[in-house]
Amino acid sequence: MPQEWKGAILCYYVAAPDYESALLRATDDLKFDGYKYENVHDGKVSQLDPADWWEKYVIEKWSEYSDHFPSQEDIQVLVATGGIHKGPALGWENEAANT
Repeated sequence: MPQEWKGAILCYYVAAPDYESALLRATDDLKFDGYKYENVHDGKVSQLDPADWWEKYVIEKWSEYSDHFPSQEDIQVLVATGGIHKGPALGWENEAANT
C-alpha cells in the first residue's frame, strides 16, 4: 500500500467452493503481499455468477475501469482453474473521522 494511504479497501475475485474458502484465500494473499487485514468491508462477501461477470457486474459497477478487469473468457478460465484476481484498490489519505 502506498505510504501516504491511511487505509484501503481491496477487492478480490476468488474461485472457491464457498465464501469461507474464498475469504481465506484472499486474506492469505493480502498478508503475503504485506497488507494488514482488518475486516470485510460492510461485513459482506458477495457471490457472483461467473456467467454474468461482464455484462451484469463489470459493465454495471465498474464500466469506467473495465480495462482493469478480466474479460468474460478470462473469468471462465479463472473459475475453471481455481484462480484469484486482485481487483480495484480504493485507498484514502485522511484518518477516519469519529462522527
